[in-house]
Parts: sequence; structure tokens; C-alpha cells
Amino acid sequence: MRGVAENPLIGLFKPGTHEVEDLLSSPDHHDRLNEALDLLRNALVFFKTIPYDEKTLNGHLRYVQLMLERSTNLVSLTLVANGLLAEKALWPLAEFLKKDPLWHSVWLNVQEGSTNTIFGKKWTLVWGKEELWEELLSTWLCLHPGCFSQSNPLLFEQILEEIALQILPQKKTLELYAGVGTIGLALAKICSSLTLVESNPICQICFEKSRAKLPKDLNVEYYRGEAKDFVDLLQTCEVLIVDPPRRGIEAGLMQNILEAKTLCQIIYISCAEESFLRDAGKLCSAGWELSSRKRYLLFPGTDHVETLGVFKKSG
Repeated sequence: MRGVAENPLIGLFKPGTHEVEDLLSSPDHHDRLNEALDLLRNALVFFKTIPYDEKTLNGHLRYVQLMLERSTNLVSLTLVANGLLAEKALWPLAEFLKKDPLWHSVWLNVQEGSTNTIFGKKWTLVWGKEELWEELLSTWLCLHPGCFSQSNPLLFEQILEEIALQILPQKKTLELYAGVGTIGLALAKICSSLTLVESNPICQICFEKSRAKLPKDLNVEYYRGEAKDFVDLLQTCEVLIVDPPRRGIEAGLMQNILEAKTLCQIIYISCAEESFLRDAGKLCSAGWELSSRKRYLLFPGTDHVETLGVFKKSG
């Protein structure tokens, strides 16, 4: 969110800048997202909502997030307030929006200071449903707006299908950087056991709700914390799934992976080519072989790709 109250700019940052390219509509978005964007824009002008200014740190609204629940065609909206006073100023806008049946829910998040981090720690559900549900590989997954989820579920499901074909069946599987369990839970029936590790506490709440919809006899465990703090789990796992942030796998954790004795397959999902190539080089130098590599264009119109690499022990 940038611009002025009379002309709010809602869109994406131009490459290499924090200048907003106003997104009136997008052919790559679901029609309901474009409709929601139009409704929001009109409401912002009506309430004279002041967009955030990075230079002065003033304004009420820093970011907006729109999430589509495909099963209902309803849109969940998050308004990121510029501090507690801005949260109070945005409340009438949030209440006003509920009159339209397009919305699944409206959330207020509070972010303070000059950080580039989008979300703050305070979340408030103004109205609507707390859980948004997404079905991938016949698995229902609970999502909270504060948890990472792929913006292109149709193509991401193809990634999950490829992993299901590649993963060694009936193995002790460990997933690090697991989020709400999107990858692991979709594959749980293939594994002899599944252990997931994630640091975001909101993700664990979503995981538990998703787990409740799966068969009770699945051998699934979930630990909350940093991946580097659970390296002992590498001592017994046979398949490792990692979907790290853009910086890739931390050096210390990578060393523990290289030293793991029982590990026979690594499935690596990467959103950054540079860190993937760096980590792949370390693995290959230590006796691993890149047996499969596929790239997926999750963001049409850009050169940003998601890489799926499958490694196996050579020899």
C-alpha cells in the first residue's frame, strides 16, 4: 500500500525498488481476487484511509493480503496496520467490508517500526471464519493468514504430485521448514513415519487442525522450533524434505545433513536459484547425486521459478 488517500496504490513493488506498481486487475489472478481488489480500493477511498509512507513512517495501512479459499470462492483479507493507533483507525473500514458476501474473513495485523517484515506479531480477527481451507492432493490443509502458503496452488499441486512420484515409499521421513505441513501431510500416507519441524507457532495450530482430518493411525509428529535445533532427528531419518527460505540451508545444519548416516534421499524445494546451486554443490561434493531437477514458473510474467531437486546417495 502506497500513494495518498485520494489515490491509493495497491500492487507490487517494481523490481529493485519499493515503488508500487498499481495493480488495477491481473489476468493471472482469480476473478474473485480482482473483484475483491476493486471493492477494497473503493472502500479505502470512501474512508479516506492514509497509505503508509516509508520516508516519514506515517500512514495507517502498510500492506494488504488477499487469500482465496477455492472451495468456496471467498476471499480472506488482511489489513496490516502501521502501529496500534493505525489499527484503531482501520477498524471502521474492516467492519464496513463485511456487508459484501465476497469476503471469507477480515483480519487486522499490527506492524510497528521501520522494518521491511510484512507482518507483526499481533493478529485480530475482526469478523468471519478463523480457518481458511485448501485441498491439495486430496488432503485438506488449514491456513492462517500469518502462515506461508504458495500463491499458485494449481501449479504447486503439480510439485506435490512429482514429489509423491519421486519419494522413497515407507521410509522414516523428516521435513524441516515445514510450515503448516502442506508438503508432509500430503505425503504422509506414503511414509512409514513423518516428523515435521517449524518455528512459526501459528503454523502448529493450523497443523493440528489439518491433522484432525487425517486417519488417526498415521505416524506423524510435529515439533516447533528452528530447524538447526532438531539436528538429532537426522540421526534416524531416511528421507529428508527441505523447503528453506531464500537464503537456503544454514551452514551448520548443512554440515549435520552431510554427516547423517541413515539418510538415503533428500527432496529440496527452493525459491532461490543461487542458494539452491550453492547447497547442491555441497551435497554433490559430499557424495550425493542430483537424480532429478525440475523448475516451475509459479509467477507467470516473471523469471522467478521454484526448483524441485531430488538427491540420492551416489554409488
